[in-house]
Amino acid sequence: MNALTLFWGGIALFGIGFLHTQEKIGQIDARCFHFLYKFLNETFKVALFQRLWFLGRTPLTLACLAILTFCDWERGLVAWGVYGLAASLERGIKLECGF
Repeated sequence: MNALTLFWGGIALFGIGFLHTQEKIGQIDARCFHFLYKFLNETFKVALFQRLWFLGRTPLTLACLAILTFCDWERGLVAWGVYGLAASLERGIKLECGF
């Protein structure tokens, strides 16, 4: 997989993310969410996700970015930029929505 494939894949996923604003897609999205919520609400699966939760935490991400920067500074700088952009967008959305 090359960078162009990843780029267009990301653009496609970004575009698909806006489909939930259409009423019919929103209904399908809500039904899928409720199905998955019931399916994943079993205790053993909740325990699994609680154990995996640390993988998405900021300290682990920052440590991985530091290691990547140490090993290959050019890719590390790109990764820091992408992380900064994603974190800024997430923070902006949370502030806008009042979370």
